[in-house]
Amino acid sequence: MDALDRLELADDQWTAAEEAAATLKANLFQAFADAVREGHTPDDLAARLKARKTAEQIDAGLTFSGAYIRRKVREIGAPALPTGPKPRKQPAGE
Repeated sequence: MDALDRLELADDQWTAAEEAAATLKANLFQAFADAVREGHTPDDLAARLKARKTAEQIDAGLTFSGAYIRRKVREIGAPALPTGPKPRKQPAGE
């Protein structure tokens, strides 16, 4: 195998990995959107997933901020959560 064959093989592998990563990222943001639709805030989701990462993964930029998640889920079509104070829960028996 000559250098050009190795180059084409490496390019094919890189292209396949990038396409797979793009699909996985789209799936991740769909899962974020689903969680937002259930009432979870983007900031809480970002913190939850960041807490599961190692320091090396965080340093490598493998986390998302709440603001970025918020923007991406809006692009998907998840509605904004209501603003303002949360409704107070009534104690049982009232």
